[in-house]
Amino acid sequence: MTTQIMVFILSYYIVMNVALFGLMGRDKAMAKKRLWRIPEKTLLVMGAIGGFLGGYIGMYTYHHKTQKMYFHLTYIISLVVHGALWFYLLFVMKI
Repeated sequence: MTTQIMVFILSYYIVMNVALFGLMGRDKAMAKKRLWRIPEKTLLVMGAIGGFLGGYIGMYTYHHKTQKMYFHLTYIISLVVHGALWFYLLFVMKI
């Protein structure tokens, strides 16, 4: 894999994780004020497409959505799937 592609992929994961971490904080702040909320589907999808670490850290930093098991499962399963995919690409396919 070329350096440019690796930098792009790493940048993607960084952006997704920082964005989801921020959204978790924003959603918690909005919940406290009883204002418009970020849909749970948005938080789950962002975690599934690469923001799992930022979402999980955001859950515990902001004490938000920690009692909803499907958030835990989505983020953990996403981490495992992404990890398995990268293991396959890097060590089996040797890209």
